[in-house]
Amino acid sequence: MKYLLLIAVLFYADYYYKRKVESEMKPGRDTRIAAGGKVLIRRTENKGAAGGILSGRSTYVKIASTVAAALAAVRFLFLLPMKKRALKKGAYAFFLAGALSNLHDRWVRGSVTDYISLVSRRVKSVQRIVFNLGDVFILIGGVTLILLNLFRRKK
Repeated sequence: MKYLLLIAVLFYADYYYKRKVESEMKPGRDTRIAAGGKVLIRRTENKGAAGGILSGRSTYVKIASTVAAALAAVRFLFLLPMKKRALKKGAYAFFLAGALSNLHDRWVRGSVTDYISLVSRRVKSVQRIVFNLGDVFILIGGVTLILLNLFRRKK
């Protein structure tokens, strides 16, 4: 039950910030500086996948994203009743929270609202990448799952 609650809380956190940015900022116009100048808050609308790839094929992106999230959800539901495996369940919860948040935007709004950019003095091009909390949750969950599979104990 706690993992389902975690999904709901993470989903809502991203949903809240997406709607806040949408209500306060115009796409591509407004920029706010945060975290001592290390983060930019700016609104973009992404109809494609990560980095805007396949933006001209939004139906394909919707379907592929839905299938990926559904497969992860099925695996997560099989894990839920198992004892132990807390880290794996947590990783799936993070992954699903981000995936569901972005899926909600894709299906309900037609595009995903991205709003976070990092600032780097060394690598100026990093500022062009705009993402949202849902993307961060997907990254955390995905990397954790990969590491768990790479370093799992052999029986």
